[in-house]
Amino acid sequence: MPPCNPLRKASSLLGRVTQQRPPCRHTSTNRPSRAETQAALAAQVDRALQADEHGATLKLHPHSKTIETVVGELPLSPVMDPAWIEARRRFRTPKPKTPAHTYLGRFRKKLYLNPYAQALATPWRLCTATETGLPRYFLQDFEAVTHPETGQPCFVPGDRTDPAAPNTPPPPASGQESSPEGRTLTGAPRPAGRPSAPVGYVLARHDVLELLGSPRRVSSLGGKHIAMLARRAHLSRSGLLPRLVWPSHMHRLVLDLLRARAVDALLRLARLDAAPASPSAARGYLRPCASWAQINKDMPHRGCVLWSPGEAAASAAAAATPGPWATLDIEGAKYEGKMPVHDLRRLLGDEHLARLRAEPVFADNTLFVLGKRRTIRVQLLLWKLQGYLAEYPGRDEAETD
Repeated sequence: MPPCNPLRKASSLLGRVTQQRPPCRHTSTNRPSRAETQAALAAQVDRALQADEHGATLKLHPHSKTIETVVGELPLSPVMDPAWIEARRRFRTPKPKTPAHTYLGRFRKKLYLNPYAQALATPWRLCTATETGLPRYFLQDFEAVTHPETGQPCFVPGDRTDPAAPNTPPPPASGQESSPEGRTLTGAPRPAGRPSAPVGYVLARHDVLELLGSPRRVSSLGGKHIAMLARRAHLSRSGLLPRLVWPSHMHRLVLDLLRARAVDALLRLARLDAAPASPSAARGYLRPCASWAQINKDMPHRGCVLWSPGEAAASAAAAATPGPWATLDIEGAKYEGKMPVHDLRRLLGDEHLARLRAEPVFADNTLFVLGKRRTIRVQLLLWKLQGYLAEYPGRDEAETD
């Protein structure tokens, strides 16, 4: 016997409800409608019209597909029609953006943050004095500028600005003289529209730079500074090359610039550590260590070790002073298992070290671990200074031959 009508109606209603299609979970509720998109496009076209010199007399009418001008209404071009633009973009899917710092595995991330891998990845350049091709990091560039006092063309170091400093350079001082090639002797960027100075590259070694200024009877590298620009035909024909001056103290000038940049970068990191972003989040770029044993695999963000002994400690432990290529092995570490050790007294010299120790953190501690991503440029600068001062065995014998 069939059920009564009310029950039959209820069951049929229940059946219809259960047969309804559930809402799609992947449908975006924040996506604007076609009308909203067209209104936004119309406003964008209006702003573009107002930017024109005749924009005050132009008015868009998207519904009538016309544009009002001083001569009357004209047909609207499809490229200005919001409906046409919306239809063209409707099914166009933008390319998804890769999130920042997304790497394929931990090894790629470690490689990206490795300062020595970044040094090897710099563009290839040729040392014109030794005819040796190396990554740009291992070379010192020089620019040919005009001396502001004598008017003679001379060489100056090209990287006179600090790479670890912010990208916005300070404005040049009033009355500052600049070279005709477009750079001042203090390293300020050249004005827009002026040509850059001719650039040459030499090995970043103090002994090589010292020999460039010596006579040919002393070294085969003597006078090779002219070869830095000899490949440029227009300079060879101009008669500029024979008049180029290579200062005899160039190796000391480059050393002083490297040391000053290293001290400025370390002081900048120390002041950032002294003023953390929040009381509970210390930056930890320079981490003082009480002993060498404290530097182990449990310490994160290991970059390099800075050793800065005092006067008494340096004289007492002179025999234990780390050499120019000293490293510290971290037992059990899968990554960063070998850390370079920098003797700041040897790298910076007494004058620059005294300026560094004026900061309290360097005056109160002698052993530091330098780490984290922001210190990569500082690590590269210290390693370049290490290589610049290093004594290479066999140089005297090769020079005699």
